[in-house]
Amino acid sequence: MSFAGVSKHVRVLESAGLVDRRRSGRTHFLRYKPEGLNRAADWIDQTKALWNKRLSKLEALLENDEKRN
Repeated sequence: MSFAGVSKHVRVLESAGLVDRRRSGRTHFLRYKPEGLNRAADWIDQTKALWNKRLSKLEALLENDEKRN
């Protein structure tokens, strides 16, 4: 992978809040920031709970419809 490719990936990780970059001369130091992944995991958990609830309601409606027919 080229330096430009790595640099682009690091910029994406920085913009997502997953890493911090510090430069000293030509050397770049990266630090992992796990709180960015924690926020993503929280959002995924909330979205999963929402869809599980909605799909359970849909399943109940479909079962009631089948019983009526």
